[in-house]
Amino acid sequence: MSDAIREHYFIVPDAGDTHILIVPEGKFWTLPHVSKAGAFKWQSTAHVNKAANEAFGFRATTRRCASPDMDPGSPVQGLVYVVENHSATWTLPSTARWVGAGDLGRLTIATPGMARVIEEWFAWVGAVDKSLRVPWYEAGWMKEAGAWMVQQLAMLDSKPTGPVEQVCSWQRSCVMRLPTTHGVAYFKAVPAVLRSEVDISVLLDHEYPGMVAEVMAVDAPRRWLLMRDMGVKTLDAVPDLEQWKTAVHAYAQLQVDWVDGARRFSMAGCPNRGLLQLVSSIDRLLADTVAMKPGSPEGLSMKQIHALHYRARALKIAAHRLGTLRLPISLDHGDLWAGQIVAGTNNPVFIDWSDACLTHPFFSMAFFSDEEEMHPYLGEAPDASEQLRDAYLEPWTVYEPHDILTQAWSIACSLAPLSTALLYHDRILPGMEVKWEMENMIPFFLRSVLRHQGEALPTLGMADYEQEAESSDYDQADVRTSEGSTDIHSQMGMGQFNGPH
Repeated sequence: MSDAIREHYFIVPDAGDTHILIVPEGKFWTLPHVSKAGAFKWQSTAHVNKAANEAFGFRATTRRCASPDMDPGSPVQGLVYVVENHSATWTLPSTARWVGAGDLGRLTIATPGMARVIEEWFAWVGAVDKSLRVPWYEAGWMKEAGAWMVQQLAMLDSKPTGPVEQVCSWQRSCVMRLPTTHGVAYFKAVPAVLRSEVDISVLLDHEYPGMVAEVMAVDAPRRWLLMRDMGVKTLDAVPDLEQWKTAVHAYAQLQVDWVDGARRFSMAGCPNRGLLQLVSSIDRLLADTVAMKPGSPEGLSMKQIHALHYRARALKIAAHRLGTLRLPISLDHGDLWAGQIVAGTNNPVFIDWSDACLTHPFFSMAFFSDEEEMHPYLGEAPDASEQLRDAYLEPWTVYEPHDILTQAWSIACSLAPLSTALLYHDRILPGMEVKWEMENMIPFFLRSVLRHQGEALPTLGMADYEQEAESSDYDQADVRTSEGSTDIHSQMGMGQFNGPH
């Protein structure tokens, strides 16, 4: 994301969420707003809270982003955030006024997009069905979570040395950090659909201390984790191929060790998303054309959708071929990339296990097999993907020889984005209330399927696969130049707040 100027608008509700603050601007009424420059992700909150503090003179935290682009097509991008006022003595500015949903028809709101976002806010607040709503989007939650952090730290003989800082807020998580007398502590709350992260994190920390984030305290019913800071330097800031090779090799060794522990991860709630589930789900996913968002800038073109249908059989053949090899299921991180690996003092540390599952272990290496994804981090390192592949595969030679493993690597890395698209389609998005936050993930990963599957064809060596893949009117350039095909970590906004939490 560039450092362009963006306008940040604030929805400031009253204590009962029945009214919001608006201010006059010429002959219009508008949400309070400030201009901000910087490469911030819409989920990041520290800069939003600081801007609100300066604009209003009260201590603010962010409940949620109500819109990442209030008026599409406007020369200046407008982001809208719902902020909570934590200062009881704050005084309303003389020019401002409180308005409720019934007042909107009598007011001239500055832009149509702003009027729409305000109406959507009041509808969201008044919704009858809140079964999928994450608790941190509600007023009062932040104070409760902050008090729990301090209480747990006191039990560990640790005291805060500064205020709680909110790092991010979106439906996947709310993250905060707190400096203490024993270093920085991170708090993370996760939604019900990703509840297994709590037990998996505890299990990993117990079995492999120092290789994952240290869990200091948990509240399982509320899905809260308190973890120790494991370091701020992640691999995406380390342009050293040798450190990357060390990291993927260490991860492979862990996965080999986890093979015998698959039952324990299953008991901890880790979902099973093996090859049979992938094969049985392909047709159902491809039948959901709406999920591919045709016609939208981030969606797939109809040509790409047709290409996926042409390749459905080839994808199933690839999965079956992968299943014939002597490679057992193991724990897959689910979202492993350079920003999820802390370059620790003694060894790499693997963080953020929200998408963990039991499946083909090589699915973890999708990012590290993709030269386009890695190029911004490793630059012109020669043969980086091949060197990373060989470093990762070495521990797996206990199951298959290297030449077979390289075939498995190519097939698995071509199927991995399909597995992730299914994760969003079948598990994550159905459990999310505000769909726009993550609905672009399905077309993004399906676009990656088209690109990677073509690269895996020579490895398979099956005529029917090649014939199937060549039977559609499809150009690889359509994928590489398609609008919306930006880096997935930019779309998800992960780089800005993927600390050791």
